[in-house]
Amino acid sequence: MDFIDWCHHVLRTLEKERFHPHLSDHELQGILFGERSHEPSFHTSNARHGMFHALKALSDAGLVETDNYRLRITPMGRSVLADPTEMWTAICAHELDQEEKILLELVSRESPKQGSDPDHAWLEDVERDQILVGFSIPPPPPQTNEHMDQIQKYLYELPQLLADRGFLITDGRAGYHNDITPTYDGLVWATRRGFTVESKFIDALVDEWETTNVDFKRELSLTTKGQKGEFAKDVLALATTKSSGPRYLIVGFDNDSRAYHGPPDPAITQDRMEQVLNNLTTPVVIIRYEVVDYRLGKVGKLQVFREPEKLPYRAADDVYDEKGKKRLEKDRVYVRHGSQTEAPSPDELNALEAEGRRARSE
Repeated sequence: MDFIDWCHHVLRTLEKERFHPHLSDHELQGILFGERSHEPSFHTSNARHGMFHALKALSDAGLVETDNYRLRITPMGRSVLADPTEMWTAICAHELDQEEKILLELVSRESPKQGSDPDHAWLEDVERDQILVGFSIPPPPPQTNEHMDQIQKYLYELPQLLADRGFLITDGRAGYHNDITPTYDGLVWATRRGFTVESKFIDALVDEWETTNVDFKRELSLTTKGQKGEFAKDVLALATTKSSGPRYLIVGFDNDSRAYHGPPDPAITQDRMEQVLNNLTTPVVIIRYEVVDYRLGKVGKLQVFREPEKLPYRAADDVYDEKGKKRLEKDRVYVRHGSQTEAPSPDELNALEAEGRRARSE
């Protein structure tokens, strides 16, 4: 687990123990590490340090509080534990310039360390030379006034800007030393920004549900001929239909309840999809598929690209399922009418053919 996962593991433990009358850090380490916490070497171990690093990070973020040495999860901590999206989105909304981004990502990559037995994480100081190497700055002593200004900027001034935002903790000392660690907020920005953006994006699609440009699937399988034919038909319809905006097929949501169902089959990859489309679409439909992090789990996100010069896309072959039902008809054009995949009307087909000819300058 990474350091954010470790923080949330500690947070979940505090939530389970929220009715404990006097939960101290000594008692917490016993709960987290069991018999290992009684070993003589535990007092100086990275595991124990990691517990205190997590508690400080959570306390600074307002998710944990201490009162007369009692540890407690805060109402905000309980909210974040249930669903971190709102808080993480607010954190990730902060815009950083390129140098701030590079420094924060460097510190967030180099500082956290992971251990096992049981799984845990801790933070180590990111020191002078690691930072200077990241910006291709020679180490001290300064060779010129410009070099001295660069050292001052990247060791002290730039880290302080991020510390003022609550993203870093700095410990500047004489002799061009500044030991730096990330905060909870800083690590969220550096490591969970994609998660928050994707969750917000997926939630917006779910709210609107199936449209001309968006299709949802509970699961996607490409094992049988029928499944391959149905998949090709859905992609053809998304690619062919005349409408504005990007086109997506989202995998992992129940079609009736619209609730999150579960992660997509890991055997379904972009290469596998492209093999099917290469055989069953003409011209071949271009796609981009990725499995993205969503607040409730992994989601399959397939983007379908519409290229006007290829219009109208057609099925390349007949496909029958195992019961003999035709799932794909050779040379047929498919479009979406709302959430339904159907053949176009004669007027629609004429308009698509005309659009293709114009795009090809025919």
